Amino acid sequence: MEQTSHSIIKRVAFIGNYLPRKCGIATFTTDLCEAFADEHKGTSCIALPVNDIKAGYGYPPRVRFELTEKDIGSYRRAADFLNINNVEMVSLQHEYGIFGGRAGSHILALLRELRMPIVTTLHTILREPNPDQRLVLEEIAALSARLIVMSERGMEFLRDVYHVPPEKIDLIPHGIPDVPFVDPSFHKDLFGVEGKSVLLSFGLLSTNKGIENVITALPAILEKHPDVVYIVVGATHPHVIRNEGETYRLSLQWLVHEKGVEANVIFYNRFVELDELIQFIGAADIYITPYLDAAQITSGTLAYTLGAGKAVISTPYWYAEELLAEERGVLVPFRDPDALASEVIDLLDNESKRHAIRKRAYLFGRDMIWPQVSRRYMQSFERARAERRHFAQAEYAIKPLEKRAWELPLLKLDHLFRMTDKTGILQHAIFTTPNYSEGYTTDDNARALIVSALLEELGNTEATEMATRYLAFTWHAFNAKSKRFRNFMDYQRNWLEDCGSDDSHSRSLWALGTILGRSSTPTLYNMAGQIFQLSLLAVLKTTSPRAWAFALIGIHEYLQRFAGDRRTGDVRDKLAGRLMKHYQDNRQDDWCWFESRLTYCNAALSHAMLLCGRSMSNVEMTDAGLESLNWLADLQRADTEGKHFVPIGSNGFYQRGGERARFDQQPVEAQAMVSACLEANRITGDKKWYKEARRAFEWFLGRNDLHLPLYDPTTGGCRDGLHPDRLNENQGAESTLAFLQALLELRLEENLVRSNEYKYNEKSIPATLSSSQTQSHPKGRKLAV
Repeated sequence: MEQTSHSIIKRVAFIGNYLPRKCGIATFTTDLCEAFADEHKGTSCIALPVNDIKAGYGYPPRVRFELTEKDIGSYRRAADFLNINNVEMVSLQHEYGIFGGRAGSHILALLRELRMPIVTTLHTILREPNPDQRLVLEEIAALSARLIVMSERGMEFLRDVYHVPPEKIDLIPHGIPDVPFVDPSFHKDLFGVEGKSVLLSFGLLSTNKGIENVITALPAILEKHPDVVYIVVGATHPHVIRNEGETYRLSLQWLVHEKGVEANVIFYNRFVELDELIQFIGAADIYITPYLDAAQITSGTLAYTLGAGKAVISTPYWYAEELLAEERGVLVPFRDPDALASEVIDLLDNESKRHAIRKRAYLFGRDMIWPQVSRRYMQSFERARAERRHFAQAEYAIKPLEKRAWELPLLKLDHLFRMTDKTGILQHAIFTTPNYSEGYTTDDNARALIVSALLEELGNTEATEMATRYLAFTWHAFNAKSKRFRNFMDYQRNWLEDCGSDDSHSRSLWALGTILGRSSTPTLYNMAGQIFQLSLLAVLKTTSPRAWAFALIGIHEYLQRFAGDRRTGDVRDKLAGRLMKHYQDNRQDDWCWFESRLTYCNAALSHAMLLCGRSMSNVEMTDAGLESLNWLADLQRADTEGKHFVPIGSNGFYQRGGERARFDQQPVEAQAMVSACLEANRITGDKKWYKEARRAFEWFLGRNDLHLPLYDPTTGGCRDGLHPDRLNENQGAESTLAFLQALLELRLEENLVRSNEYKYNEKSIPATLSSSQTQSHPKGRKLAV
């Protein structure tokens, strides 16, 4: 449909992976961009792909700017590039896994800065998202003028799970090439299978594809139709290659040998270009998608083959149920080779039935060809622009509550590197020089491991090497006989004890859980997983509520990735129950705390209670966490006009009914408060908690009793504490890591979602979930594209 000159959109930017990168999103983004450019000659189209490797890819000229997956700075630079290059519309292809940050949150840094309308195509919509996934998608929905989905099920999820207004959603089918309706025999000679009945599966190989079920079904099929050939087209997915090698493909080849069907199975182990793929599809008599999981909201391979008029047999994943309805294909149960064999035989026996399915599929696919789809994208873009003009600012745009009164310091790792040698991180420093005579502790190496995981999440390229060193130390610290971690090691690498403190054991679990929950580096999380499991049960023998809290934070991180681990869940439930009982036994109207004494890392106890309340759907625990943290925040706030953060002093601590120690003030108190308040902010959406996190962090920067900064911007280190009259000028591991952890968590929070700098319009999607809302949406499976 031609646009009039006064209404034409002159410049569109497409953000998403792009060919020659080998993945489904790259193929889709490239096809959409090229089809749109062909259909709308007056519109200039540019592409901004995401690189997952340092070298990038050999992109075509249409690519004008490249993002680096884990470098959040590249996302901000991309926003600047789009804003100054007269781009009128952004088309974002969203899939959690292609962007950096927790739940792909780095993309938010780009979207928040754009001055033009955004139309987002959602390739994955989770029916049961975890909290981070929910928040990311909600903010994308708020920042986008319109959302495009490719299935009715996707519309349903956006409406019912994410509460997106239906009028904001456009249903546009997955685009497909326009190919003629041809007899399969026309292309068979190209592959040496003339005279054969061809079964086909194609796509990047991974274990969820279910190819083994087709191979298992082949002997029964060959008894009836010995001329059948099964062709499997596609390279192994690059991420699978990187993490697992060719294990899955080799298992399929062994299965072929075991079933005695070597002469009837052909593997084409490569990524095929579109023209060749069309020839493979053309040669197929039956196309099979034997996927193993119902939770798939769209499938490019299924769209391609249905649109080409193929007889399709598929397992009943969501997109297949929708696309193959009304006898446009055949559905078989998951993991049922016998049923699959029966349906293949039936279609091969019944040519008229097979041809009728083909014809219905082909006619249905006429609305899915790329020229049609690109015209519908233009209509969506025009609606987005019209709404933007009408409202001046989109109704769902995120608005700042107030200007920033501060900026986070730049990340500087010089002192961290200085304190780290080939063994691990040293415990103490004399001023800024490592103190070899004090050796190492597992406690500090666990802290460093947590910081390394956060650095990796922010895209720091040096994080993996550092994490490897700290993880190796933690592994070496584990005593296999006692199932506990040693803590103190001298500079000559001699352990000074067989069993460390409860705290050091639980902090090690915290660090291991953080690696397992957040790291994308297999060599790290594979090793961390072994030691986490070996050391887990020993935490039940500890007696310190603080140790329980450290362990619970680590368990929570672990369960973000391994939610189905029942044993770990049971340990969490027991420790959470103990901590809750301590709160109930010690709480009084004027003392809302877990013990009769406030000591060190106090806010970690409230933090652990909040995490358990959220993950266990336990409102009582959530309330205890919020009440205790609120009480602690009030207690640690100065009475002066500035109301700065005043942590409990370590020189005597604070016994109920006694005198509170004002000094010495330790960096770990500020870090624990930052972490706990950020979690309270996520749970409640109450902006006061982000302000409390800021207040605690500003203690490092000089907003404290002495008006002196503990953070040293010249080294990147942190001084060891505040005395009544001066700073402790030594920059040891504990204090430096406390500062870095607090800084990185604040950076991640800003990158992830609406910290209290942002808020949705009341008519929009809620900015955060209340505890009751969180409880009604348990974690679930991801819908793969």
